[in-house]
Amino acid sequence: NGDLTNVSIKGDEENGNPVGVSIQNGAAAYIGGNDENTLIEGVTNGIRLKGVAMANIYGTLKIKGDTGISTFNGGTFQLSLSGEGNITAPEAIKLNQGAQGWVNNSNTSVSIDGDIEINSSSLSIGGNTVLSDTTSIAVYNGTLNVWNDVSGITTDRVSCLGPSYTAITGLSMANNDGNGCLDQP
Repeated sequence: NGDLTNVSIKGDEENGNPVGVSIQNGAAAYIGGNDENTLIEGVTNGIRLKGVAMANIYGTLKIKGDTGISTFNGGTFQLSLSGEGNITAPEAIKLNQGAQGWVNNSNTSVSIDGDIEINSSSLSIGGNTVLSDTTSIAVYNGTLNVWNDVSGITTDRVSCLGPSYTAITGLSMANNDGNGCLDQP
């Protein structure tokens, strides 16, 4: 348990690009800050939450790596970035096996640039969170909620497999173009 505030973590390519921050089973952490140098970069995985770990990720934190945030076995996070905070990774967010995520960024300057995968988990996106125009979202036996008008997500960038439910402001998924998604009842 603890916090990392206004820190810069840089991976070492010679040693295999490690995990920036790993939150152990059952632990809780605050990660972020308000400094322009608050950064996690050059890593395979920016923030990894293990079984039932919790994280509050906030402020102007910038995450750059192969995977931005990943959870497994009930890991839970709240992402509340502001200012120039962002995630830039081929796989921005990855939730697995009972994970839960809440993304509630405060302004449209914050962006998530990378794909999102939800596997037997749930993700809710609110506030003024903007997804890049290349972000795709894959939902496997999970739930996706997008409760804002500025996300930029379109039906052709969301796909579902198994009993997956979506609720996206302004969109009716209803298996559009065979995406496999069901609107939440």
